[in-house]
Amino acid sequence: SATWTYRVECMESFCRQFTAPSMSVDKFHAEFRNYHTSLLVQAKDRRSNVSRVACQVLAKLIRRWGAHFLKYSYTVLEYIFELVRQKIKVVHDSGLSVLVCLLKHCGDHKDYKQMAILGREATTSKFVHLKVDCFALLCLYVQQQNAALKSNATFWTKLMQFCQHGVKDTAEVRNSALRLLALVEVERPALTKDVIAAMNAHLRKRYDEEYCIGNNNTQSQSKPPSEQEQKEKSPVKKNIKKISTNAVSTKTSKTPKTPIKTPKTPVKTPKTPKTPNTPSGGKKKKGKTYLFAYPKAPPGQFLNGFGELVDENDLLFAFEFVDTAKDKKITIDEFTTACRRLNVDGDADVLFSAFDEKHTGKVTFAGFKASAGAASSALMPFWTALLSGGHLQRGPLDSDLALSEANKVLLDLKRPDDERLLAMYSVVREFCNVARWRDSERFEKEFKKSIGPLLGQLRDSKHSSVVRECCVCLATLCMVQQAHYKAFEVRTMENLVEVLKLQDEKLHRSGQQAAHTMLRYVPDRKECPVMQIVSAACCDKNFPRLRLSGFVFVDFLLSQPQPKTKKVFWQYVENAMQSGLSDGDPNVRQLAFVALVKLEVVRNELALKYIGGFKKSRKEKYEQLKSEQQQQQQQQAPKALLTVHKRPKHDVEEEEKTSAAVLEAKRLERERFNKPKQERIETEYVVQQKRRSSKLEQQQLDKVRREQAEKEERMRREQAEKEERIKREQAEKEERTRREQAEKKERMKREQEQEQEQKVPAAQAQAGNDDFGFPKVHACYL
Repeated sequence: SATWTYRVECMESFCRQFTAPSMSVDKFHAEFRNYHTSLLVQAKDRRSNVSRVACQVLAKLIRRWGAHFLKYSYTVLEYIFELVRQKIKVVHDSGLSVLVCLLKHCGDHKDYKQMAILGREATTSKFVHLKVDCFALLCLYVQQQNAALKSNATFWTKLMQFCQHGVKDTAEVRNSALRLLALVEVERPALTKDVIAAMNAHLRKRYDEEYCIGNNNTQSQSKPPSEQEQKEKSPVKKNIKKISTNAVSTKTSKTPKTPIKTPKTPVKTPKTPKTPNTPSGGKKKKGKTYLFAYPKAPPGQFLNGFGELVDENDLLFAFEFVDTAKDKKITIDEFTTACRRLNVDGDADVLFSAFDEKHTGKVTFAGFKASAGAASSALMPFWTALLSGGHLQRGPLDSDLALSEANKVLLDLKRPDDERLLAMYSVVREFCNVARWRDSERFEKEFKKSIGPLLGQLRDSKHSSVVRECCVCLATLCMVQQAHYKAFEVRTMENLVEVLKLQDEKLHRSGQQAAHTMLRYVPDRKECPVMQIVSAACCDKNFPRLRLSGFVFVDFLLSQPQPKTKKVFWQYVENAMQSGLSDGDPNVRQLAFVALVKLEVVRNELALKYIGGFKKSRKEKYEQLKSEQQQQQQQQAPKALLTVHKRPKHDVEEEEKTSAAVLEAKRLERERFNKPKQERIETEYVVQQKRRSSKLEQQQLDKVRREQAEKEERMRREQAEKEERIKREQAEKEERTRREQAEKKERMKREQEQEQEQKVPAAQAQAGNDDFGFPKVHACYL
């Protein structure tokens, strides 16, 4: 056979010829079908240099011909597995690199042949490290497949079969399978619920902390992701370098009743131009606006990114967005970073000097709030962008990322916050360009590639500012696209419900505001799937805050016009009311009563079913609440939660006095009304503490008894084992003595027989017998 150096030269020449730009597809197939098996044989050569060069040639051919190489990919997979399962590093890594290149550039057959081969090796191979690599390759496979394959339910069913098998395997294989499970959970959360529920507590905790994307086991849902979404850094790269991836308040938030005095400077909103005719491939112009008119704030006030008046919580969350060091002070560096994130024009030093009125170099929350109230003209762009999301209400910017690049960035939750924020803003500014995305089909086709990566940011609960900005981005898209967003509202609502389950006030409130905005602007489908999610949230007994938010949404939806012919909608409302009116949480019951007041107005016959069954005390409480709600509606006036204008001094003083008196009266009335309830709660708390302490004492006593019983059992077993050992030794000793006596008797018997044998010939000789024992004959007779 030829020398290995000559074979290497031949393979290099072969590669140059078959990757030449002048070679056509037909000629490639005609020639390559005769040689591809020979090339794979060289890949299996025992010389690592030959094997490595063969793998390099295969990778170059795959990159050159892409999908045209698909028909040869199945044979390549079978041969290269023999390299990957070896423990020689250069051979293993070379083979693995070929498989990674193959999955990235060739796609798969409509019958999922590549998945079947990878899944078979991942579940049946006797080589543990090959199983680990195959599950990592399946992770890459999932990310690289197009939406057409992923839209088929068979794709996910087959994938979950392999995933279930891997989760039950040994440690290293299970870890790799858990990464695949986390990817499937992002795409099809309903399929993974049974597998996750079957995990024990330790494995579930590990999965949530180490593998679940965004640390939310959980926590995610969906339609097939896009090709752009799938091209992120593969978790298979993790194995290549080894292969390397409080309750919702029932009352309005407390806000300062005394408005902040500021000069009368109206918030400027960008003018709406005529229909822009920017070609799809043309250069984007900075600051270009489009046809949608965003909600406008009343004169002298700000709206937040959800189209609502700014309140104290919005100011606090905005302060935390700028205060990246989390030291409750904003420095010039943090201010400059915020201006860069929000695309605020101007000299940051000059703006900070206007922002820092005391010129201390650091701005606390009190100074931040005072500066927001002053809202000088120099800082107006900053406040508009920070509080109202003005940076999203501009056209695509030159600095924005392309959609494909933005999706890649968003898929990696370990990327820096600045990169992910820029990617989110780029996606939103692009899809809020109404003139370009008027066609709903075109919008759905393109946006489905970005919705998965965008919703993935909601799972990053460790970075609350990123989650809030994601909620603002989703709300902005809902406000702009409205009915066009209907195709994604269910998936969005499911992800927001997971945020509403969290205890963090910032995350919970942001998710509630985003969901409220979507309910306000995006119409529900004919089957009312969003109302179904809201109804299920009202009935979820494991999350009180989620139930509270659910009834806030029900109250809002009942205030909106709903066709009485929508029987499904009213069925979901009825399910929510049945659960809420009998809920064990008084706050939830209170909100259910508020919703029942609205229900009595819009569907009297449905509300009477519940009101008629009330006992006297509950009916009196309901009537009292009903009268209060009616008085509030009559006296309700727009609240200026954050104003930016001056008023006469005497008016302010009068309002302060009136407000103080009203607040004191309300406080006294509230204390009188809540005193019995508070006493009952305190009594229940004391009883619960006693029960808990007695339970702990009983558990401790049980533990001591259990340990004593285990100790006695252990001593009993040791005593029994000792007695058994003594008996066994005694029996062995007796058996040994018996054998020795038997051997001694046998030896004595043999000695006696030998002595007897020696005496017989001598006696025969004395008797005159011959050697054979016969009498001797005289010679004369012979």
